[in-house]
Amino acid sequence: MTAPRQGSASTPVRRRWLRNRLIRTKLTIILATPIAAILILAGVVGYEGVADGQRAEQARQVVSLGGDAAVLVGRLHHERAGSALVFASAPGDERVLAEYRRSVLATDAAAATFRQHSGTVRVSADVRVVLDRADDGLEDLAALRQQVQADPKAVSSVVLFRYRALIADLLTFRQALSQIGVPAATGNELRAAAALSQAIEAQGLLQVAVVRAAAAGELTPAAQQEIVGASSSYADALVDFQLLAPPVWRTALNARVNGGAVLQAEREQGIVTRTAPGERLRLTTDVAGWSAAMGARMDLLHEVEATADRQILAEVTAQRDSARRAAVAVAGMVLAGLLLTVMIGAGFAVSLSRSLTRLRYEAADVATVRLPDLVARIDVHHADAATVAGLVSQAASPIPVDGNDEVGQVAAAFNAVAAAAARLASGQASARASVAAILASLAWRLKRQSDALTVALDEMQQNQTDPELLKGLFRLDHAATGFRRFITSLLVLTDQHAGRRQQPVPLPDVLRASTQGIEHYTRVEQHTVDPDVLIVGLAAEELVHLLTEFLDNATKYSPPTAPVTLEAARVGDHVHIHISDAGVGMSPDELGRLRSRFDRAGLDEAMTRQMGIPVAAAIATRLGIEVKFRSEVGRGTRIDVTIPQGLFQIQQRPALPALGPVDAPTASNAQTQELRTVSQGPAGLAWPPMAGGAGDVRSATAMPVDTQRPLIYDQLRPLEPPPYTAGPPVQISDLAATEAGLPVRQPGRHHRREPADGHEPAAALTVPGRRDPSHTRLQLAGWQRNRAGASRDTSTAHLTEAPR
Repeated sequence: MTAPRQGSASTPVRRRWLRNRLIRTKLTIILATPIAAILILAGVVGYEGVADGQRAEQARQVVSLGGDAAVLVGRLHHERAGSALVFASAPGDERVLAEYRRSVLATDAAAATFRQHSGTVRVSADVRVVLDRADDGLEDLAALRQQVQADPKAVSSVVLFRYRALIADLLTFRQALSQIGVPAATGNELRAAAALSQAIEAQGLLQVAVVRAAAAGELTPAAQQEIVGASSSYADALVDFQLLAPPVWRTALNARVNGGAVLQAEREQGIVTRTAPGERLRLTTDVAGWSAAMGARMDLLHEVEATADRQILAEVTAQRDSARRAAVAVAGMVLAGLLLTVMIGAGFAVSLSRSLTRLRYEAADVATVRLPDLVARIDVHHADAATVAGLVSQAASPIPVDGNDEVGQVAAAFNAVAAAAARLASGQASARASVAAILASLAWRLKRQSDALTVALDEMQQNQTDPELLKGLFRLDHAATGFRRFITSLLVLTDQHAGRRQQPVPLPDVLRASTQGIEHYTRVEQHTVDPDVLIVGLAAEELVHLLTEFLDNATKYSPPTAPVTLEAARVGDHVHIHISDAGVGMSPDELGRLRSRFDRAGLDEAMTRQMGIPVAAAIATRLGIEVKFRSEVGRGTRIDVTIPQGLFQIQQRPALPALGPVDAPTASNAQTQELRTVSQGPAGLAWPPMAGGAGDVRSATAMPVDTQRPLIYDQLRPLEPPPYTAGPPVQISDLAATEAGLPVRQPGRHHRREPADGHEPAAALTVPGRRDPSHTRLQLAGWQRNRAGASRDTSTAHLTEAPR
């Protein structure tokens, strides 16, 4: 076989990355891709629009600067003509000088405006060179004007040439305006305006040339060539203007440049052009009149020029505004399209994402809430068909299907799966509930049989005097106690209450009952116990069983010779019970597994090996008891049981009356009353709490409440007093004894023990540090036989109790 082709390592990573993304993320990516493309395209278009607007603004600024240059050229024309008249007039002619100074002031104002705008405008490098040269020329005007006004050695040709050079730079700038990136029509108009400016300059050159020729007295060949050249330049410039200018400009030129001053200037110009070299100019007016006539004609041409410049500036401004509006319009359309795309895409994405999110939440609710709740609510008490059908209907309630798309089809398919899962879960829960009901019924039956067995053992112990046989009966009785404990555990696991409602039970009695329910009860040492705490309601019996499980575990997993400490105390609103052993302890991992198993206690495979933890967890959960485990390897385990306030109350102890002599009821009733007094605590309480349950009730009643009172079996000690006593004796008369030294009760008689020497026994004897085991065993046998009479009525009552 051919091995599959291996792709690149990055491909699976990319696929895995895509597979792990949420649908919302994928939809966002799908929507963001065209939006990004639109934004890029919009950016390009917007950039072009903004660039066009910027270029149009630059063109407008340059055109505006060209208009300023035209105004400045017009002022320079007047100043140059004035300087020519100064050179042509007599020295010190104040009228001519005053006129010149007025033209200088006008030129300075126009130059200031031009220089201010030229510093901010953005032009090409070539144009900037021309502007810089013009700016330098304007800087040199001050020195030039000083020569005109006060330097007698100044040469008019040099001064006029410098004026001509400055004006030429300004006209060169105006000719360059057509290359600033404006439309072709606007470029032609700029060139026509520049041609008109050249025509005006030609008229200005002709003006100063005639003034110089008139001042010289005759027309020199150089002056003639200058005049002819200026006339030719004027004609050529007008031809260019006529070709490039729009018709309205041509009409304006023909309409504006006329009148008497223009006709006089044309007549004078004709005289000048017809004068031969070496001849004297025969003008009909003086040089001042010639200059004034030519100046009037040039002013009219400047007006046409200014009109053209204003029209060009308006056109360029309109082009700039149009470019800006186009950029804004493009941006608006792009934003509108983008917004529309986002709204439509987001609408579809949100609809799909919302459907999928709702489907996910509904699926999670079915898996984590509905089905577990269904399984939890179907128990022994809710296993009938109607209840199960209602729970199944509630758990399998369908997810709303909005449409017939793929998401709706998935929702419909999931509804079918959820319904099938609910039916399957209900079937399994019903089966478990049925099994639990069977186990509960069996447990109740076994409990009744166990109670009957206990009664039978009590009767056998009551009538038996053989110590060896009594020893065997005690073992059987202890085995029956363990049997009842297992039955109670089974009832707890099937959610049954094995106990019965009763009056509050003192906490010391609860602890003693829990101690007597285990095999190695002798190893349990009770330390501090709060005697004023009463455990209320059904909690007493279940708390006994909870502590029994923990004590049994502590004695099993600790050395046989090591004690297990049991102590209890009330702290604030809680009662804390602590169980400590000196066993091998647990590692952190084992302790974590124990806590986890306790927190999620239920029916599992581990319960078949260890039932105590699930039983204790079920009781703790039912009663709201908090249980904490602490353990270290080699240092044993400590269990902290915290009982909430609702499970106990504080006993108010009345003042105890003085003890008088003991009345003489029957021996059996007196002993029974004594046992009930010891086991029940306050009068009227029904004890034992675990009658027929898991705890060893008979052993629990053997522990006295008050440590100052005598042990119960000390009241039934044999005729020969043991080498100790634990308190004031109880008078018993006519007491028979077996060969083994055990007392034998004679029914119907009240026995009083007579001292052997005829004297009353001592009120108290010193308790030695050690007891005789065999002697103690005989005392236990007698105590056990007499206890049976006291517990027979309670044991028989339990047999008739119906399961709850």
